[in-house]
Amino acid sequence: MGFAYLHCLIFFIGMKHILLFLAIIPFFGIAQITDNFSDGDFTANPAWSGDNSQFIINASQQLQLNSTGTATSYLALTTSLPMLDNTEWQFYIKLNFAPSSSNYARVYLVSDQQNLKGVLNGYYVQFGETGSNDAIEIFKQTGTTSVSVARGTNGFIATASTISVKITRDNTGLWSIYADAAAGTNFTLQSSGTDATINSGSYFGVSCTYTSSNATGFFFDNFSVPFIADVTPPTLTSAIALSNTALDIKFSEPVDLNTAQTTANYAVQGLGTPSTAARDINDFSLVHLTFGTPFTDGTAYTLVVNNVSDLNSNVIAAGSTIGFTWNAPVTAQPFDVVISEIYFEPVVSSPLPNAEFVELYNRSNKLLSLNGWTLSDGSTSVASIGAVTLQPGAYIIICKNSETTSFIPYGNTTGTSSFPSLNNDVGDDLKLTDNNGTLIDRVIFSDDNYNDDSKKTGGFTIERIDADFTCNSRYNWHASNDAQGGTPGKVNSVKGTYSDTTPPQAVDAYPITTTLIRITFSENPDNVIASQTSSYTIDNGIGQPASVVLSDNHAFLTLNNALQTGIVYHVNLNSSIADCPGNKIAGNLSLKIGIAETAVAGDLLINEILFNPKTGGNDFVELYNNSSKIIDLKNIKVATTDDNNLITTNYSVSDGGYLLFPQEYIALTSDVASLQSFYPDAAANNLLKASLPGFNDDMGVCVITDFALNRLDQLSYNKRWHFPLIDDQNGVSLERIWFNKSTQDSTNWHSAAEAVGYATPGYKNSQSLNEQFQENDFVITPEVFSPDNDGYNDVITFSINMNEPGYVLNAKIYNEAGQLVRNLVKSKLLAPEDSFMWDGITDKNDRAAIGIYIVYAEAFNTGGKTKKYKKAFVVASKL
Repeated sequence: MGFAYLHCLIFFIGMKHILLFLAIIPFFGIAQITDNFSDGDFTANPAWSGDNSQFIINASQQLQLNSTGTATSYLALTTSLPMLDNTEWQFYIKLNFAPSSSNYARVYLVSDQQNLKGVLNGYYVQFGETGSNDAIEIFKQTGTTSVSVARGTNGFIATASTISVKITRDNTGLWSIYADAAAGTNFTLQSSGTDATINSGSYFGVSCTYTSSNATGFFFDNFSVPFIADVTPPTLTSAIALSNTALDIKFSEPVDLNTAQTTANYAVQGLGTPSTAARDINDFSLVHLTFGTPFTDGTAYTLVVNNVSDLNSNVIAAGSTIGFTWNAPVTAQPFDVVISEIYFEPVVSSPLPNAEFVELYNRSNKLLSLNGWTLSDGSTSVASIGAVTLQPGAYIIICKNSETTSFIPYGNTTGTSSFPSLNNDVGDDLKLTDNNGTLIDRVIFSDDNYNDDSKKTGGFTIERIDADFTCNSRYNWHASNDAQGGTPGKVNSVKGTYSDTTPPQAVDAYPITTTLIRITFSENPDNVIASQTSSYTIDNGIGQPASVVLSDNHAFLTLNNALQTGIVYHVNLNSSIADCPGNKIAGNLSLKIGIAETAVAGDLLINEILFNPKTGGNDFVELYNNSSKIIDLKNIKVATTDDNNLITTNYSVSDGGYLLFPQEYIALTSDVASLQSFYPDAAANNLLKASLPGFNDDMGVCVITDFALNRLDQLSYNKRWHFPLIDDQNGVSLERIWFNKSTQDSTNWHSAAEAVGYATPGYKNSQSLNEQFQENDFVITPEVFSPDNDGYNDVITFSINMNEPGYVLNAKIYNEAGQLVRNLVKSKLLAPEDSFMWDGITDKNDRAAIGIYIVYAEAFNTGGKTKKYKKAFVVASKL
């Protein structure tokens, strides 16, 4: 046999006396279990339990790992040590490989949990680590945190090894490591260390972490393990009816397989014995009973149990009883059960198991059967939940079948063979559906649901704040604040009260076809009002839609009459449209819509650009519809060029479609929220999230094209175009001054005014001067200007009307003393109607002093005609 007590008296007295001797062991000290596996069995005498299918007794009568793939496998013994003073452990271990951080063994000397892969408190000896200095090392484990207690000789097990080990601990907490490299009993002390923070435990065991190449390379033998003999029989702790024929009974300790699975050992008064009895494959203290005669709803029953023994042959008291009542599950209503916690970005370094899970919470007062319920993501993955019952106020962890052992220590767990693969970062659309196909709960999540940027890298769950707030809102979620990174199977660490008082807004209207309109809301509208055709009317002869279909935050309107090209329509919304919490719609209740036309060069202009944002900010490009057309930004791209002016990087502005109406602005940026934080006056309705090329902070190229990469507008900018007296150009945009002047004309651009925060994303530029030319030949606008970059009359514009082409212009600025201060224009070829501007900077790169100035301009053509202009103006400043 592979089991013996190391007390000589055992071999000379009878069985009854053995039991007596074992019963009084606590008065004499701790006994030893020895197991050399000579009986060819590790499931009895003594009974090891855990990942039984992944171990064998080999031909050499050794315990050997016999697995496949990459995993961690364990076996554990019940030892029940109330104290660790003056104890000793001995064992043999063989590793057929050089150990590493991916292939190592642990021998758990003592643990307070049977599952050695979960959260526990205890001590273990590790064989294998990173690098080549592999040593035998004792660790204390608290939860999932390990701290070294004593470390043996470096390099002692750096290669494949076969050794014997002895570990001792005295009554002061001094741990000592002894080893024999020849695998005998000639032990040599290697190291000692002191730790007395954990002084008891219930389990001893082995754990193997391995890759596929070493899945059979772990061997153990000749265990001598301290223990306190178990003479206490098992008792019944609970009986729960899972269905009208299934009853789960729980014992106070693991029970023997044969006696636990003998149906004659159980009887329910009035129903007789069960048809089947099966001990749980993971929890040996749990037995599943099935009865041929159904339980009656609401009836109290009594279960009688006889002859069931624990793993040490202690038999339950004859005629042990426990009561139970079967309450038939009722039909669940939406939100009776909610998704309360999601782990979608596990990391190896986290204290939580390195596996995804979803936690459900029964917020109702109903006993609910989850049999036939499904959990699905936004794709095609559907997890079918098995025959489990969820009590009122109870939690359950849903995970992969292969991960159930890892999560059982945290609480009620059920596995599924088709657990959805939850998407990282972009998130997923989780739906919980009952056995009738009724949607019970739905959570659309992404890493925004962390609401904590420091935890977005993973290793933390997202937890629902208020289980009674059943509307979908990312703000009802938060990254777990628990030290473990999550709270599977128990009350969430962020539990609290949440309310939503923010009203929804209508964002835009877009024509999918001439008879199908998409209305986009800022959040999902409640379908009571939003789904009614009377909640929408369209002018210019269209009227109410024929039908309305809601999908997430969109309403799709099918029209009776088609939209016509060239007409701007308005969709008017019912002010009673509300979101899920009941907040009525606010903001714009009239949305423009129309049929887009093809844009050509000059229709869409680059109107403002920020290429050197402040630290933490983002670039933006503002476009202006300079045409009478409706332009669909779905057909527009933003690009840049190489040194040969060939288009390289290019991005679509709006894959989903966005209409830009005549004389409207739109600012494109990769992060709208960030842009608004730097520029609070930005026009929120005219900001659009879009991917942009990377713009150089000094000089670069921005190109606007159609979908075929035909250029609609192009700007080669330079930081020297900024107002030279601005000390810090970071965060200052360049604004276009005239729509009807060339985009590439450097005099058509100026730094945005200080008064507007140095940028005007989504609205009229602070430096815009797009009035029509006057009839006079030479006009100054304004006649008094203040070049202080405050957004008011920062530049002076000289408009000149030659009435014919072919003139070349020279222009100079003089102060009232007749001194030349700026040689402003040199040999400029004029258009028939043209202009030039001055920003108040002299040829010495100083700002012009306050006073009266004279502009002298002379234009001539090749035919000898000359026109001369001389006008006074004033440079002013604020008092």
